[in-house]
Amino acid sequence: RKRRAAASAEVGDRQGAPGGTQLDDESAALAAQILATDEASLQPPPVSDEEAASQAAALALHLEELDRIAGLSSECLQAQFQQYEAEMDRLDAEDRWNGTSGDLMAFRQAQEHLSLEGMEKATLHSIGHGDMSERAFFEMLQVNSIRVLYDVRPTDYRHELVGIPDRFSVKGLKMACKSRGIFYKQMVIGRETAYGTLAHLRSQQGRHVLIELAWQGKRKPTAFLGRASDWRHD
Repeated sequence: RKRRAAASAEVGDRQGAPGGTQLDDESAALAAQILATDEASLQPPPVSDEEAASQAAALALHLEELDRIAGLSSECLQAQFQQYEAEMDRLDAEDRWNGTSGDLMAFRQAQEHLSLEGMEKATLHSIGHGDMSERAFFEMLQVNSIRVLYDVRPTDYRHELVGIPDRFSVKGLKMACKSRGIFYKQMVIGRETAYGTLAHLRSQQGRHVLIELAWQGKRKPTAFLGRASDWRHD
């Protein structure tokens, strides 16, 4: 009986060995098949000639767009740099004048770099004296904290003011303003020889007056003086 049992076990071992080898071979084959499938899935699908041409055209358009954007960026930087230079030139031209001696636009640098359109926005006050008393006139200036007064009243062909009370003559106003710490300057707009106010304002001289007014208004409370109570009626 013992010999039969040993023989049976030996036979079982011999019969089981080939079965395990066969299983390992099948597993290896399956793994190789899976690996081959994965590698095949990583391969790009075949592209037709038409699709290849379309992709090449799209790439070319993309590169062209990148070049265009780069060119625009360069142009924008150049424009910004030019704008910065112009602003620095304007500020230098403004700083050259002290606000009291001579005229702002008498300097060549100011003529080259200052324009009415390029000046910073400033608040200007308007006033007309009419038949006001001197006291009421200067109280009105004081209420508005006016520190600079430009006399733009029109003159006749002799460059003189006609029919003006002595208290509002150029000499009288200049003295009265000086005693109150107000800077006074006469810069006539609308003299007869300039063919009226509007024509004078369009001239180079008229625009120079406006530029100087803007310069003053940026720094101190500034008013321009007209003849009538409502200066727009001058």
